[in-house]
Amino acid sequence: MDPVTAQAIQSLADRVTRLEVSQHPARIPIAVSILAVVVSGTLSGWSLLNGARQSKAVMLQAIKTNIDAVKAQIESVPMQFAPLFATENPDPQQEAELKVMRQALDSMVERLLNAYEDGCMKYFGNLVDKQDFVQAYHQDIVASVAQYKDKFAPPLTRFNSIIRYFEQEHKRLKR
Repeated sequence: MDPVTAQAIQSLADRVTRLEVSQHPARIPIAVSILAVVVSGTLSGWSLLNGARQSKAVMLQAIKTNIDAVKAQIESVPMQFAPLFATENPDPQQEAELKVMRQALDSMVERLLNAYEDGCMKYFGNLVDKQDFVQAYHQDIVASVAQYKDKFAPPLTRFNSIIRYFEQEHKRLKR
């Protein structure tokens, strides 16, 4: 072994011996370890909380996208069939077209109510921020319940979450 390497090894051995002999050899490493655990835990907790908030915002945005898409479809159908609506005495072919259009509108209304039902289910599952959901959809849900009363007649309704939301939030907000 060359003299430089031997001297470096001896110097390291002397340092290790001094650390082992000192009165409180473990204080600094223990303190650093505890500090690292605390900082890591704090950052992890903040990251989880922030992730949950972002997840709720993403979920609310998905609900909004779904509802907006169905609303756009519902609004476009009457424009396409406006000439048929204007006809005073429709012939059999026009009657058939009107019937198909009404069925399409009924189907779209069902899709819209399903989107609100999905949103209400996420509301009760705490998957969306409740205050944001109420601000975004409360009036629409109240209007839908009023407009489509036949769709919400128990016990045969499929929209139990909408009814639950309506009964809880509408009454709470009326106070």
